Amino acid sequence: MMSCIIVFIVLLVVNTPVYILIGKLFFRDWEGFWDAFDWFYIPNLFTLWDREYWMDCWGQFRVMLLIFLCLGCVIGEFLLIYKFFMQGGLDPVALMS
Repeated sequence: MMSCIIVFIVLLVVNTPVYILIGKLFFRDWEGFWDAFDWFYIPNLFTLWDREYWMDCWGQFRVMLLIFLCLGCVIGEFLLIYKFFMQGGLDPVALMS
């Protein structure tokens, strides 16, 4: 159990370049990221009042998609490592079925 936690933490740290690459695809630069991050924390009622509701929705969507994709990468890599290396190796019979 402890080895699973250690592997997961190592994957979180080692995947930092992947996070930056995904972030550049969505935001192009740090200013775009921080603008979207600001929209993430402004309540929707305030942006509706200021007529910036759709910009708020777009910013929140991009930040949430970044979070889900980064976590998806780490979880997918962890599952592959767990299946092939932490459970006793490859099982050819299971791969054929």
